Amino acid sequence: MKRATRCQKSVLSALLILSLVFSLLSFDTTTCFAGGYKIMRYYDGKENLYVNLNGCEDEWWKDTCVQRMYLFGEDTAWVTLEKTSDAGIYKATVPKGNYNKLIICRCKDESSTWDNNGVYNQTGDIQIFENNNYITYFKGENSATVAWSFYYKDGYVPYDYGESKEDDTESKPNNSRGNESKSDIQGGTILHAFCWTYDTIKENMADIAAAGYTAVQTSPVQQAKDYDESYTVLYKEWWKLYQPLSYTIANTGWLGSKQDLIEMCAEAKKYNVEVICDIVANHLAADNTDPTKLNKDVATYEPEIYNNPDTMIHNYLECDESSVTNIVQGNVGMPDVNTGNKYIQNRVISLMKELIDCGVTGFRFDAAKHIETTDDGQFASDFWPNVTKAAKNYGKLLNKDIFMYGEILSPMMAGRKYSSYTKYIDVIDNRTGDLVLNAVYNKNAGIAADCRFNSGEKANNLVLWAESHDTYMGESQSSGGIKSSKITNEATVNKAWAIVGSRTNATSLFLARPGESMGEVGSYSWKSKDVAAVNYFHNEFKDSMEYLSSHNDMVINERYYNKGSKVGAVLVNLSNSSLTKIENIKINKLTDGTYVDSITGNMFSVSNGKLSGSIGSTGIAVLYKYN
Repeated sequence: MKRATRCQKSVLSALLILSLVFSLLSFDTTTCFAGGYKIMRYYDGKENLYVNLNGCEDEWWKDTCVQRMYLFGEDTAWVTLEKTSDAGIYKATVPKGNYNKLIICRCKDESSTWDNNGVYNQTGDIQIFENNNYITYFKGENSATVAWSFYYKDGYVPYDYGESKEDDTESKPNNSRGNESKSDIQGGTILHAFCWTYDTIKENMADIAAAGYTAVQTSPVQQAKDYDESYTVLYKEWWKLYQPLSYTIANTGWLGSKQDLIEMCAEAKKYNVEVICDIVANHLAADNTDPTKLNKDVATYEPEIYNNPDTMIHNYLECDESSVTNIVQGNVGMPDVNTGNKYIQNRVISLMKELIDCGVTGFRFDAAKHIETTDDGQFASDFWPNVTKAAKNYGKLLNKDIFMYGEILSPMMAGRKYSSYTKYIDVIDNRTGDLVLNAVYNKNAGIAADCRFNSGEKANNLVLWAESHDTYMGESQSSGGIKSSKITNEATVNKAWAIVGSRTNATSLFLARPGESMGEVGSYSWKSKDVAAVNYFHNEFKDSMEYLSSHNDMVINERYYNKGSKVGAVLVNLSNSSLTKIENIKINKLTDGTYVDSITGNMFSVSNGKLSGSIGSTGIAVLYKYN
């Protein structure tokens, strides 16, 4: 039985150029591949394009000789790889030129043994990298030419895949907020480093970048209630981060100090990874015995608010979906702050400016649904236009584009609309992600392949997830999802990620499952080979069109452009089979030819609209056109 739906989105080739250049080329950092090193590419935001090589112990990548890299295409160049201060890490600055192939060799001088076609005619070991993470290892006397495309001459643009350059210049962003430019985070992939310390994030930054994430998100940064360094059990403490005492960055807390945050942001900048901080503006911490009152420790950090509850805090009201009043002024277990008050707004703005000064370029607003909009009638306020404008204007002074999104969990009730928020910020579409994970868990490919967004909003205003910290730590979701911690097989979550993470235009958020203690990494699924492959695919095909369909237990998302030969697809096998051979499955947008799966290296073929090949043990295949 087959079910197909079609979702087409406009091409934003100009933005695609940036996403191709700034994307990282790398492999699963938990494994040393044949040849003994990993490779990634990044742009430093100024003038240099770097290629980094990370050596692996006991492999042939050694310190005993000078490593060389050969680039060729329209131009050719030999590049010396310089050792950095980090053990095993080498860096090369790529000279200007048009190169579409790259070869790394061991201990070889520039010589006639290499010709302009990249042919290597001398016994020895070489490593050849091909575009889209496909890797081939040659040993001994071999010759090969491979594609690894980038173009750097009069500014960075990608290797020409055939798209019309005239179309590129005429394309306009599909932006519901008018001509306002969007942050580089929008439309990318975010790692939610849930309850990690700033130092832990910093230590993992190279791997975060190598796994293809364009941003990393922290837990709430404000001073949390009842902090004690001896309280470390995660399930007992995590929720306290969402009950802040202040509108300032905590200097003593589970995440670390302000200086730790500054140093983490500096490390992120090295890898072109943006930093998003979770902030809580809607409420402050409750008293431990009376949830209708502020916690006494708020007086230490926010005395003006604590001493003026009549104007700063709404009177107690049960928070439910029965009316606008209950939604935007109701008590969510903590006293609801009067976000229409100018003093409150200025405290939130001050926090955002403080974070921007630290190097932060994005914000998640916790409980944003419970902060009134300009469309909420007698309960309306100017919180959103004032706060977002102030943050963006401050960011511009520092040459930073600021990304903001809000936690707005479905359903929207009492006549309220997502569009009241998307005038100012992006929003979470939790129902879409929850339903996809539920469909994957229950092996319902038809539902998982539904291209519609349940919020009814445009993709470029949305943040999608396969699971969140709430679905993992909390109860079953009213939106149709399940308590995701019950899914102990993370391969199921990764399959859901392959579906939501491959969607066009939307921003995607991957939850790094936490450990048992505050601050520690739990699962490393976030940098697994299949998750990283989906991240690269997401960034590579940013703003292209998509065509979602299902075939039996298979979900297929084809990505393509109206003009040009660049096409690809993500396949997700929902069955329990560890290896799926598919034969002559009907597809809709992949052109005839050979495709390579960037996870396994398996080759697929398309002929007359029929796809054949083998999906590996992860149940996910990420296909790029090979020829």
